[in-house]
Amino acid sequence: MARKTTAARANGKGGYQILLDAPAQSPALGYPEIATALGEIVMESAPRFAIGIFGGWGAGKTTLMQAVEAKLDSDRAVPVRFSAWRYEKEEHLILPLLDTIRDALLDWGEQRPGHVRASRETSPSTRTRRSRPARR
Repeated sequence: MARKTTAARANGKGGYQILLDAPAQSPALGYPEIATALGEIVMESAPRFAIGIFGGWGAGKTTLMQAVEAKLDSDRAVPVRFSAWRYEKEEHLILPLLDTIRDALLDWGEQRPGHVRASRETSPSTRTRRSRPARR
């Protein structure tokens, strides 16, 4: 997406710039309040649920996820990022989802004192079925 800069609009000259789809470092639009509320829900509730963040391209999903992650106690919560669209051609979406959850838990465990190193490899019987992201 491109837009004309404020200075360019004022002087009537070119001045277009590319807008990147990058997460905001200082979110606005109520995100701090939403992130605080979601963070409190995650940290204070019994761990029997998942929270999904849904929205169109550029809607701020990653920005909100980062804001929520900043509110979590990393000793008690494990954020898992799963972009289902990457696996849209996958017959069984559960396989890449479980792989992603396993990898997040292994990463989390490796950061803990006294962790036991676990294998990231799947068993030979499931290795051939292991999903790969769809190419675009």
